[in-house]
Amino acid sequence: MKIRIFLLLLIFVACEDKKSNENENISSANFDIEINENTGENYYINPFDVAPMTAGINFRYTDEMENSSISATVSIKSPKNQIDFVKEYSFNPDTSKQWLPIVGMFEGENEVHIAVEEKQSQNVLHDTTYTIKLDLLDSDIGRANEAYMSGDFPGDEMIFVLYNTSVARVRFTGIVYDSDGNIRWYSAIPGSFMQFVIDDLLYVGFKGEKINSLEVYDFFGRKIKEWDLPGYEDIHHDIIKNEMGNLVLTVSKDDSSPVEDRLIELNPNSIQANKIVNSVDLSVIFPNVDELFGDLPQLQIGGTREDHVHNNSVSFYKRNGQTVF
Repeated sequence: MKIRIFLLLLIFVACEDKKSNENENISSANFDIEINENTGENYYINPFDVAPMTAGINFRYTDEMENSSISATVSIKSPKNQIDFVKEYSFNPDTSKQWLPIVGMFEGENEVHIAVEEKQSQNVLHDTTYTIKLDLLDSDIGRANEAYMSGDFPGDEMIFVLYNTSVARVRFTGIVYDSDGNIRWYSAIPGSFMQFVIDDLLYVGFKGEKINSLEVYDFFGRKIKEWDLPGYEDIHHDIIKNEMGNLVLTVSKDDSSPVEDRLIELNPNSIQANKIVNSVDLSVIFPNVDELFGDLPQLQIGGTREDHVHNNSVSFYKRNGQTVF
């Protein structure tokens, strides 16, 4: 069920002789908030189904003022420990629906104060406090048997940690912790394997036969973009961005060759259908030492493909003006 709330700002002035002067630079505006009541409250938890500790409100700003924009401040407080967390957002006015994100909430009860104002006139368009309760499920988080940091939460306020959250099988989940050890965000992206924070966005790799894609999300859970990687699969242990803005990924070739021994460089802004601009075969660089250890069979993935090099990391530096991986 969706409820539409229309706020028409009326400007009242106590002194009649000041009314005309004060209204010269102030306009009224329509601020259309579309609320999805999946919780029975005036917010929508996890609107994109992949970030369970987020919430949001859909809105449309319909003012016709030129060169105008609106700004929103979201303040989150945990009544349990009285910690404040504030994020500010800016939007350009248009008639399309947009989301006001609520990201960085605590487990349990959250007091979320949202204030929206028109920048030019500083008219308050929306000012409301919501009570949002979040429950962390053990089945979502799991028990970690290995973990490492792979970035910072946007704004560097918190740490993003990549956990192997399953003992029975490899299932990585990205979790954001604050300095007090509180979980403030976690990922529920289906089938994801590796997740890396680059420039405040979450790059997600998938591991599995014939899975040839790389995806990028914001922390609200919106998928920003997806790239096809023809001929490659198993985006696994590392993703970096080089000085040209290209992404370098550790991958496997999409054939019967040994796994986890390739690097590819992806130009995310290329207009070409195939955006892979460079590749490296590490099995050519590193020697084959099979004959030195005849009593030790090569490690195999799923009992079918050999794993000779098993590269888990990538970095780069410049030599003679060229990038070297």
